[in-house]
Amino acid sequence: MRRVKAFKTSFLSYLCIISSAAFYAASFLIDFWWWVSFICFIPLFIQDFSSYRRALLAGFLWGLIAYGLSLSALLEVIVRLGTTPISYVYAVGFLGYFVFFSMAWCALALFFKRITKSLIGGWFLSSLLYFLWMHTGFFYFLTGYFYGYPLACPLLPLINTPGFLGLLPLVGWYGLLFALLCFQAGMSQQKLKISCVGGLPFLLGFFVFNRSEMYKKQDQKVAMISSFFYKKTPYERAQELCDVLYKAQQSYPYAKMFVLPESAFPFPLNTYQYEQEMLLQACNDKYLVLGSHYFCVNSKGKKCLYNSAYVLHKGCIVYRYDKRLLLPFFEEEPTQSFFLQRALSPFLVGKSAFESQRKQQELCSMPKLGVFSLRICSELLWDIPQGQQVLVLVNDSYYRYAYFSHLFKLFAEFQALEKRSTLFYCGWQKNGYCN
Repeated sequence: MRRVKAFKTSFLSYLCIISSAAFYAASFLIDFWWWVSFICFIPLFIQDFSSYRRALLAGFLWGLIAYGLSLSALLEVIVRLGTTPISYVYAVGFLGYFVFFSMAWCALALFFKRITKSLIGGWFLSSLLYFLWMHTGFFYFLTGYFYGYPLACPLLPLINTPGFLGLLPLVGWYGLLFALLCFQAGMSQQKLKISCVGGLPFLLGFFVFNRSEMYKKQDQKVAMISSFFYKKTPYERAQELCDVLYKAQQSYPYAKMFVLPESAFPFPLNTYQYEQEMLLQACNDKYLVLGSHYFCVNSKGKKCLYNSAYVLHKGCIVYRYDKRLLLPFFEEEPTQSFFLQRALSPFLVGKSAFESQRKQQELCSMPKLGVFSLRICSELLWDIPQGQQVLVLVNDSYYRYAYFSHLFKLFAEFQALEKRSTLFYCGWQKNGYCN
């Protein structure tokens, strides 16, 4: 009888862990499942581990399922873009990195439970530390930089119903994260007062949030163009972009600025004068914001290639922005990595790594349109300024699983709300205007 009871207890425990991980992943994968962000940790928070071995096993199972599903788009990109069969090992290692920290999360829950003598206290403190680390410094041991992975924040799916995040500009993501974990920890142990304290900020958000203000009609003066571009040579790509611009001018006759995504022209525009002239003629007297590259030789004689965005207007380039925060492994070799100082990335074999722009760059001023900041792709995750108009150029053509490009756009809306900024988001698959 004891064995049967132990088996039932163990089975129910694993079922709760699996369901928690599946709910967490589903909140990111399926739009209309955003609401499970409010309950996804409850099955996990009722787990009372008797040993660190059980805690580590639970963390392994949770992380394997939760991140195996929610990172599926990234894992597919790693396997597909890797130039050698070892890219499969990199994909497994990338997933394993996430799983390792979910194991540490569950072990910390047991550690804090023994210190506080409270299961709620153990799970709440460990979860708060875990998601703060995920958001701010998660990739440090892989890249050497304090880059977080904010796309794992359990608040992000709630942007599908942004009223729940109405207090986000006031208390920040960490304040609402505190409330969300408090709500679920209280629910897991049927502590009504704790749950009410945690749920109150989300209810109050509805009274301060103005949905029409965030999603008011896009400014007619700015047209963001999302399209897949297929031509391989500089001339053919420039011709393709010109055709897209001509059609866009017919569709948006009142637009003063047209925005094309990152790498729309994946060559150093400053070295292709004829193609540059083609694009300048195509945009006429309009502003054209274009994702491209910039090539130069620095004072030390080193050849430098930058991931850039150009602003073209009235026959000349009036502004250029060079990306500052490059994506390790895909855009630069992680030379400052703690563990991978001498490792070469298989994703850069046969390609030119980008240089990071270290100099301070001025804002872009456009008469009758205002002053803009520019950001390129992954900078959306780590470097959105407060209270500004921001043009965000993204190359989301890498993702074959549509949910991830949509998730990236959702995060743009999340950033616009938190930073009180106006974001013009332009990708190959998605575009949007968030005020």
